[in-house]
Amino acid sequence: MYELELITNEKDLMTFTKEKSQEIKDLLKYVENAKKVEKEVKDTIEKAMTKIYLETGQTKIESKFVNVAYVPATTTTKFDEKAFKEDYPELYEKYLKTSSKKQSIRITTYDEVE
Repeated sequence: MYELELITNEKDLMTFTKEKSQEIKDLLKYVENAKKVEKEVKDTIEKAMTKIYLETGQTKIESKFVNVAYVPATTTTKFDEKAFKEDYPELYEKYLKTSSKKQSIRITTYDEVE
């Protein structure tokens, strides 16, 4: 489990230690970079799979450690909620459904930790 080190600042508010702030920032940057690498790898595989599919019709590559399946592009039909709301506001209101969202956090990083 990830441990947080909290301290009270000059305004009597809880905050992170300087070291923990830097650690969180570094971890988030690492994850951001890993996501970029992941996208590059997936893009490269997708280009290769597209070529294989177009040339041979093959949609799968299977190995001991990795399986890749190519799914060709398709078209979909979606409901135009905005237009429906404008044309039939009372009917739109009748079918609205309220749901709860799980709590979450938003993390913003800065170039320097103070």
